[in-house]
Order: sequence, then C-alpha cells, then structure tokens
Amino acid sequence: MAIWALDNIKGFPEKMSAEDTEQLQLGYRHKYSLNNPAVDYVIVEGNYLRVSDCEMQGIEIPKKCRAGFVWG
Repeated sequence: MAIWALDNIKGFPEKMSAEDTEQLQLGYRHKYSLNNPAVDYVIVEGNYLRVSDCEMQGIEIPKKCRAGFVWG
C-alpha cells in the first residue's frame, strides 16, 4: 500500500492533506476488515463464547444472556 501511496498521493507520507490522510486511513481500515472479519460473541454465565462455536456444537444460547457483541 505504501508503494501505491508514494505514486498516487501528493506529499505522502510527510505532507499529506487532511483529506488524503482520511482517505488513506479509511482504506487501511477497509483492508483490515476484509482480512479480519467481525466475530459475534455472547456472554453466558459470565463466559464469552463465539456464537458460531455455540451453533456448531449445538449449544443453545439462553434468551436472557447478553448477545450482540462484535469484535473484529
């Protein structure tokens, strides 16, 4: 990415405009999200469990547990 930025972003890396910096950071975040998809977790009896692991193992997720945590 840095080689592309040297060729395509004026002033990279020392004197980039605020807009170019923002766009570059958005690109970095996008690339990271493609390589590291979000993971859904649920808290059951104080334990953090991956929702996908519970589903694969046939573990029923109680309705009163806290769900919807996403870390990626």
